[in-house]
Amino acid sequence: MSQRVGTIGFCERAGRVIGVRIRLAAYRAGLRTFDVITNVGGMPVKRFMDLTNALSENAGETLPVTYLRPVGVPGALGGLVDMAVFESGVVALTPIPR
Repeated sequence: MSQRVGTIGFCERAGRVIGVRIRLAAYRAGLRTFDVITNVGGMPVKRFMDLTNALSENAGETLPVTYLRPVGVPGALGGLVDMAVFESGVVALTPIPR
């Protein structure tokens, strides 16, 4: 399921995992599809609704957004499994007022 939310470029995937549209604010800030948003402006994000609420309540302000990004580890355990680990990161995102 995909749903367009605002003009910054997020679309909901599952929980806190996002999809990002190229050339919109989220992409320019450095967020990518499959990132897991953990915190926005000092507030924890546990559900996608927490993310959209934090962004709409702070439209026009630049907010720090922390995320986890899955990174594949080819040949993990001697090639027995494909595995992903998460790298953390922070971007500055300015939600556009509607």
